[in-house]
Amino acid sequence: MSSGVLYLIACAAGPTRFLDRGIARARADAMLVAPLTTTSACKWAAGITDTLALGLPAEGVHLGIPVTAAPFWNTALGAQPAVERALDNLRAQGVHVVHGPGEPHTPKQGDATAFWDTALHTLT
Repeated sequence: MSSGVLYLIACAAGPTRFLDRGIARARADAMLVAPLTTTSACKWAAGITDTLALGLPAEGVHLGIPVTAAPFWNTALGAQPAVERALDNLRAQGVHVVHGPGEPHTPKQGDATAFWDTALHTLT
C-alpha cells in the first residue's frame, strides 16, 4: 500500500491506551485488527461492538473495506469452543483471519516479532 489509508486496530490493553490521540478522518482502504485476543474475537463475532477497536472493523467489513484479523493467543485460551466458532463467524462475514507461525502459541511462549512480521506482510 503506497498511499492508501490503513487503520491498525489494536485490541490488546497495552497498545490501545494510545487510541485517544485521534481518529483518522479518511476512509480506510484496509483494516488490520492485531493482536486479536480471544475476548475481542468472541465479542466481535457476537456483535458486541462496545469499543472503538471492535466497532470500526465490525462496521468496515460490511462497508466493503478489506479487514484482516491476526489472532495472537495461547493454546489454552484458544481451546475454548467459543473461540473457533467466533473465527468461523468472522470469516463468514468476510474477515480475512491470518494466523502467524506458531499461532496459537504455547502459554507464555508467543513470538511477537514473528507475529507482527506475518500480520503486516498480509497487507502488502
